[in-house]
Amino acid sequence: MRIVAVNDDRGIAPDGSKGASIHLRSLLNALQRAGNDVILHSRRGAKSEDGLDFEVIPSTEPDGIVDSIRNLGADFVLERYSLGAVTGLEAARETGRPFVLEVNAPLFTEASLHRPTTVTEDSRPCEERLWMEADMVLPVSRHLRDLVVSDRGHTNGVHVLPNGIDPALFAGIAAGNTIPGDLGFLGHPKPWHGLKLLPQVFEILKGQGKDVRLVVIGGGSGAEQLQQDFDALGLGNMVEITGPLEQKAALERLSRCGLSLAPYDASDAFYFCPLKVLESLALGIPLASTDTGDIRELTGGFALCSKPGDVEDFSQSIISLLDNPLKAGQMARKGQAHVLRHHTWDLNAAFVVEKVRELLKENRQP
Repeated sequence: MRIVAVNDDRGIAPDGSKGASIHLRSLLNALQRAGNDVILHSRRGAKSEDGLDFEVIPSTEPDGIVDSIRNLGADFVLERYSLGAVTGLEAARETGRPFVLEVNAPLFTEASLHRPTTVTEDSRPCEERLWMEADMVLPVSRHLRDLVVSDRGHTNGVHVLPNGIDPALFAGIAAGNTIPGDLGFLGHPKPWHGLKLLPQVFEILKGQGKDVRLVVIGGGSGAEQLQQDFDALGLGNMVEITGPLEQKAALERLSRCGLSLAPYDASDAFYFCPLKVLESLALGIPLASTDTGDIRELTGGFALCSKPGDVEDFSQSIISLLDNPLKAGQMARKGQAHVLRHHTWDLNAAFVVEKVRELLKENRQP
């Protein structure tokens, strides 16, 4: 199939290192790899074409998107939902192509809480319009599906499509040189990651005689605040912060950790599909997480899930994994097999194409 994709978010670079960038290029690479023709119109261009199997046009001007649709003879338009952006929808409508929308977050709510200066009076109406008018919506979690369905008033065309991993990338990361006491957190710490409980957790681990340290494989203001919180308890030497790393380098550093941590906060509105959870399991690393959102289902039950926000419970999960390396290793191997079997970008790409073919067939029927 021929696909014009749209990314109107200036914060997401196709070749960037954060999760949103990885998601964007990984799905499009998988679509191209499967024999489809993909062009991406992106507000931010790519500094390098390395790792990108598709063409990138660094513009989201409506006329340019329409020209690409017509020149390519695109079968459909695929847009990653960006706050206030309807360029992909309007280009699809002008050219009579189906419009498929990826939804990775309820951006109006998220931005209102964490980035209020980015919200305008049009933000919510645009969100409503996109969710209601898209021919197909692909939310990454069940909670997001429910939000979309609430706006649409029906479930037609709404399909939960969680994040995935690229097996070829993980196959190229050699195992070995593990540092059992390194407990890794993959990503740039954000308020919803639940890391505020980690200083107390590591205080408990130290009191239990565990020779461990936290390795934050990322950076930013959240990492700096976390270091300060550890310093305040006299635990500053139990933290290593790598700073931002490219995807493969970040995964290689995580692969040396004895455990991976994902202490997400408790929330009735947990709309995430944590890429770091899938990537940890894909590396075959034991994972201590919290039982929130879709995490238990996403991991196939092969992560040790504790009560969100409970310092003691999360600490005991870590201690259990550290004290039972054989059991932890078995759980990690089963988790790895689960992710490779059910959560790859190639499977996601095949799902998208299959659902679009069904949509096109329905539209052709008299």
